[in-house]
Amino acid sequence: MTRSARDIGTQFEEAGIRFLEARIVEREAFKGIVNFGETLEKLADDQVPSLENARANAAMFVAEVIALLKELRQ
Repeated sequence: MTRSARDIGTQFEEAGIRFLEARIVEREAFKGIVNFGETLEKLADDQVPSLENARANAAMFVAEVIALLKELRQ
């Protein structure tokens, strides 16, 4: 993470703006969704590197978003 990204994050936290813990990082597999016109589940290991890591990253992100939405509904 760059210094400017940390500074922005600090400013958001000080303003009471929450961040998701799970971060979608730039991965070739996410680019592969567009390049190959497939979902992460349908992409093959020979199409993009680190596919399992990307799937795990996406699953963590989705789980956190769902939990946050449930929390906001209450």
